[in-house]
Amino acid sequence: MRKSEQDRELIEKRQSICRDFYRSFDRAQVDTQLGRLPKGGIELGEGRHFRSFRLSSNSSIDLAINIAKPAFGQGDPSFRREWQQRMRLVQTLTHPLLPPFELVGDTDLLAYVLPYCEASLPPEDWDVYQVRPELRTFEETLAQKGLVLDDYWQLRLCCQHPFVIDFSELKRTGTTTSRLGNNLHEFR
Repeated sequence: MRKSEQDRELIEKRQSICRDFYRSFDRAQVDTQLGRLPKGGIELGEGRHFRSFRLSSNSSIDLAINIAKPAFGQGDPSFRREWQQRMRLVQTLTHPLLPPFELVGDTDLLAYVLPYCEASLPPEDWDVYQVRPELRTFEETLAQKGLVLDDYWQLRLCCQHPFVIDFSELKRTGTTTSRLGNNLHEFR
Protein backbone atom coordinates (compact mmCIF):
# COMPACT_ATOMS: atom_id res chain seq x y z
CA MET A 1 0.00 0.00 0.00
CA ARG A 2 1.32 3.45 -0.91
CA LYS A 3 1.95 6.04 1.80
CA SER A 4 -0.83 8.36 0.62
CA GLU A 5 -3.37 5.50 0.74
CA GLN A 6 -2.15 4.52 4.20
CA ASP A 7 -2.39 8.14 5.39
CA ARG A 8 -5.92 8.42 4.05
CA GLU A 9 -6.95 5.17 5.78
CA LEU A 10 -5.47 6.36 9.10
CA ILE A 11 -7.27 9.70 8.82
CA GLU A 12 -10.59 8.05 7.92
CA LYS A 13 -10.28 5.56 10.78
CA ARG A 14 -9.50 8.38 13.24
CA GLN A 15 -12.53 10.36 11.98
CA SER A 16 -14.76 7.34 12.53
CA ILE A 17 -13.44 6.86 16.08
CA CYS A 18 -13.91 10.60 16.75
CA ARG A 19 -17.58 10.35 15.72
CA ASP A 20 -18.06 7.30 17.96
CA PHE A 21 -16.27 9.02 20.85
CA TYR A 22 -18.51 12.08 20.72
CA ARG A 23 -21.62 9.88 20.44
CA SER A 24 -20.48 8.13 23.63
CA PHE A 25 -19.24 11.19 25.52
CA ASP A 26 -21.86 12.64 27.85
CA ARG A 27 -20.33 15.31 30.09
CA ALA A 28 -23.07 14.98 32.72
CA GLN A 29 -22.58 11.22 32.92
CA VAL A 30 -18.80 11.62 33.06
CA ASP A 31 -19.09 14.24 35.81
CA THR A 32 -21.33 11.88 37.79
CA GLN A 33 -18.88 9.00 37.33
CA LEU A 34 -15.94 11.25 38.16
CA GLY A 35 -17.44 11.84 41.59
CA ARG A 36 -17.62 8.09 42.18
CA LEU A 37 -14.14 7.22 41.04
CA PRO A 38 -11.92 5.58 41.99
CA LYS A 39 -14.34 3.46 44.07
CA GLY A 40 -16.93 2.79 41.37
CA GLY A 41 -14.90 2.33 38.23
CA ILE A 42 -12.98 -0.42 36.52
CA GLU A 43 -9.36 0.55 37.03
CA LEU A 44 -7.25 0.03 33.93
CA GLY A 45 -3.97 0.95 35.54
CA GLU A 46 -1.91 3.77 36.85
CA GLY A 47 1.27 5.56 36.07
CA ARG A 48 3.32 8.08 37.91
CA HIS A 49 0.85 10.94 37.38
CA PHE A 50 -2.57 9.49 36.43
CA ARG A 51 -4.91 6.62 37.25
CA SER A 52 -7.04 5.31 34.39
CA PHE A 53 -10.56 3.91 34.59
CA ARG A 54 -12.92 2.42 32.04
CA LEU A 55 -16.37 3.94 31.70
CA SER A 56 -18.90 1.74 29.96
CA SER A 57 -21.04 3.46 27.39
CA ASN A 58 -24.44 2.71 25.93
CA SER A 59 -23.05 3.86 22.61
CA SER A 60 -20.54 2.26 20.25
CA ILE A 61 -17.35 2.96 22.17
CA ASP A 62 -16.36 2.78 25.82
CA LEU A 63 -14.41 5.62 27.38
CA ALA A 64 -11.26 5.86 29.47
CA ILE A 65 -10.96 8.55 32.09
CA ASN A 66 -7.51 9.52 33.30
CA ILE A 67 -7.52 11.19 36.70
CA ALA A 68 -4.48 13.10 37.91
CA LYS A 69 -3.03 11.98 41.19
CA PRO A 70 -2.92 14.64 43.92
CA ALA A 71 0.86 14.90 43.56
CA PHE A 72 0.67 15.80 39.84
CA GLY A 73 2.27 19.23 39.65
CA GLN A 74 2.51 19.49 43.40
CA GLY A 75 4.83 22.27 44.46
CA ASP A 76 3.95 24.50 41.51
CA PRO A 77 0.53 26.11 41.98
CA SER A 78 0.23 27.11 38.33
CA PHE A 79 1.35 23.76 36.89
CA ARG A 80 -2.08 22.15 36.61
CA ARG A 81 -3.65 25.23 35.01
CA GLU A 82 -0.78 25.48 32.51
CA TRP A 83 -0.99 21.76 31.73
CA GLN A 84 -4.72 22.23 30.98
CA GLN A 85 -3.85 25.11 28.66
CA ARG A 86 -1.33 22.93 26.82
CA MET A 87 -3.94 20.16 26.52
CA ARG A 88 -6.46 22.63 25.09
CA LEU A 89 -3.87 23.58 22.50
CA VAL A 90 -3.42 19.89 21.62
CA GLN A 91 -7.21 19.61 21.20
CA THR A 92 -6.98 22.06 18.30
CA LEU A 93 -4.65 19.73 16.41
CA THR A 94 -5.58 17.02 13.97
CA HIS A 95 -3.28 14.05 13.57
CA PRO A 96 -3.96 10.35 12.90
CA LEU A 97 -2.30 9.33 16.21
CA LEU A 98 -4.07 11.95 18.32
CA PRO A 99 -7.17 10.55 19.98
CA PRO A 100 -10.22 12.70 20.52
CA PHE A 101 -10.36 13.75 24.16
CA GLU A 102 -12.14 16.09 26.54
CA LEU A 103 -10.82 17.74 29.67
CA VAL A 104 -13.10 17.31 32.67
CA GLY A 105 -12.95 18.30 36.29
CA ASP A 106 -10.98 21.30 37.43
CA THR A 107 -7.52 22.01 38.82
CA ASP A 108 -8.41 20.18 42.05
CA LEU A 109 -9.80 17.09 40.30
CA LEU A 110 -8.00 17.15 36.97
CA ALA A 111 -8.94 14.52 34.39
CA TYR A 112 -9.28 13.86 30.69
CA VAL A 113 -11.51 11.41 28.84
CA LEU A 114 -10.60 9.61 25.62
CA PRO A 115 -11.75 6.47 23.81
CA TYR A 116 -11.03 3.27 25.68
CA CYS A 117 -8.09 1.61 23.95
CA GLU A 118 -8.15 -2.11 24.44
CA ALA A 119 -4.55 -3.13 23.75
CA SER A 120 -1.08 -1.81 24.34
CA LEU A 121 1.10 -1.18 21.30
CA PRO A 122 4.71 -1.70 22.40
CA PRO A 123 7.58 -0.27 20.33
CA GLU A 124 8.48 -3.69 18.96
CA ASP A 125 5.07 -3.78 17.22
CA TRP A 126 5.17 -0.25 15.81
CA ASP A 127 6.39 -1.47 12.42
CA VAL A 128 3.37 -3.78 12.11
CA TYR A 129 1.11 -0.72 12.35
CA GLN A 130 3.60 1.49 10.49
CA VAL A 131 3.45 4.22 13.13
CA ARG A 132 7.07 5.39 13.18
CA PRO A 133 6.63 7.94 10.36
CA GLU A 134 3.37 9.12 11.97
CA LEU A 135 5.11 9.55 15.32
CA ARG A 136 7.68 11.77 13.64
CA THR A 137 4.97 13.94 12.10
CA PHE A 138 3.12 14.05 15.43
CA GLU A 139 6.31 15.17 17.15
CA GLU A 140 6.74 17.87 14.47
CA THR A 141 3.09 18.94 14.79
CA LEU A 142 3.51 19.39 18.54
CA ALA A 143 6.79 21.27 18.02
CA GLN A 144 5.07 23.70 15.65
CA LYS A 145 2.81 24.64 18.57
CA GLY A 146 5.79 24.88 20.93
CA LEU A 147 5.01 21.59 22.68
CA VAL A 148 6.87 18.38 23.39
CA LEU A 149 5.98 15.06 25.02
CA ASP A 150 8.87 14.74 27.46
CA ASP A 151 8.57 10.99 28.04
CA TYR A 152 8.42 7.67 26.25
CA TRP A 153 5.61 7.57 23.70
CA GLN A 154 2.80 5.34 24.94
CA LEU A 155 0.55 3.94 22.27
CA ARG A 156 -2.56 1.82 22.55
CA LEU A 157 -4.98 0.41 20.00
CA CYS A 158 -8.57 1.55 19.81
CA CYS A 159 -10.57 -0.49 17.29
CA GLN A 160 -7.22 -1.56 15.83
CA HIS A 161 -6.19 2.09 15.37
CA PRO A 162 -3.04 3.33 17.16
CA PHE A 163 -3.27 6.38 19.44
CA VAL A 164 -0.83 8.20 21.70
CA ILE A 165 -2.60 8.04 25.06
CA ASP A 166 -0.32 9.61 27.68
CA PHE A 167 0.00 13.39 27.83
CA SER A 168 1.11 13.71 31.46
CA GLU A 169 4.51 15.01 30.41
CA LEU A 170 3.20 17.49 27.85
CA LYS A 171 5.43 20.53 28.17
CA ARG A 172 6.40 23.69 26.38
CA THR A 173 9.43 23.33 24.14
CA GLY A 174 12.55 24.40 26.00
CA THR A 175 11.16 23.56 29.45
CA THR A 176 11.97 19.87 29.49
CA THR A 177 13.75 18.79 32.62
CA SER A 178 13.20 15.05 32.56
CA ARG A 179 16.29 12.91 32.40
CA LEU A 180 14.36 10.72 29.96
CA GLY A 181 13.76 13.48 27.43
CA ASN A 182 11.68 12.79 24.37
CA ASN A 183 12.83 9.29 23.50
CA LEU A 184 11.24 8.91 20.10
CA HIS A 185 14.76 8.99 18.62
CA GLU A 186 15.47 5.67 20.38
CA PHE A 187 12.80 3.97 18.29
CA ARG A 188 13.63 5.39 14.87
